[in-house]
Amino acid sequence: MPNEAARERIRRAMADRTVYDEMAKRESEVWGKALPRRRDNPKVDEDQAAAAALNLNRAGKGFQRWAVENGRTFDRCLSLGCGEGRFERTLIETNVCRSAHGIDVSENAIETARKKAAKAGMDISYEVADLNFFEAEREGFDLVTAQTALHHILFLEHVLDEVAKTLKPGGIFWVHDFIGDSQFQWPDERLAIVNAVIDALPEKYRLNRIRPVPKTMPPPVRRDPETLNSPFESIRSGEIPALLLERFDVVEKREWNTLVHLVVPVGTRATYAESEDGRALFELIYLIDKLCLDHAILTPMAGQYILTPKPKA
Repeated sequence: MPNEAARERIRRAMADRTVYDEMAKRESEVWGKALPRRRDNPKVDEDQAAAAALNLNRAGKGFQRWAVENGRTFDRCLSLGCGEGRFERTLIETNVCRSAHGIDVSENAIETARKKAAKAGMDISYEVADLNFFEAEREGFDLVTAQTALHHILFLEHVLDEVAKTLKPGGIFWVHDFIGDSQFQWPDERLAIVNAVIDALPEKYRLNRIRPVPKTMPPPVRRDPETLNSPFESIRSGEIPALLLERFDVVEKREWNTLVHLVVPVGTRATYAESEDGRALFELIYLIDKLCLDHAILTPMAGQYILTPKPKA
């Protein structure tokens, strides 16, 4: 659960629309600047390639793979927080889904998604909408996907209730998201272990290579929620698993990542991937991470869920 400072921030935003609107405006400004910088930075591609080489998310499983393994195909998919539409295009390209509808708050992202879908000749429609207030078509979809979208949502109960209503009987809800501590309010136990591991690393493995001038990453700290750059980033992320399980039955569940996300953050991964020593060090960090999870020392920060709505009373 969020600490008191984080809970108060949530209460104010949910109770006062002017507070919400101001946060939403700032969120748009932050990501409007950040996303183009990421797209135009080749070091970001290098970091993502390194993450793949290290098999960083080995505990997870892509939805396409799950669908193929289980012989599942879908007529109509609703993609929440679709961004520029890569995920739903992939589902159609791999014949997992026949058609899709994507929703995102960013007009620029939706414009790009529409152009790419049209160019590919795919049956995909798009809508600009704030998921916090959207209303879904009743029993309109046999698949709903939320790929790293829910941790930006304030009114989670509303969104999840809409998902449950829009799924057809036997439909599937796929979630892949950050489920770590809300508003990055890391508990003392996580900070102590993470910073002990970081302190033991050679300095070159703490270098953020994505920055214009490489800079040593500072150790993680628990910041005042009001100082976070992105107002809705991980706003209620720690509550996601419990809220899902209140409304849906689990078909499959995978949870992982207790500290790797903080010890080997974005910007540092290429250094690990470029040498045998680096890869061996990463495997040691990954082992510590898994031990913390297996022995319930730390809670997971990444989750994937295949869900179906609970039967109606």
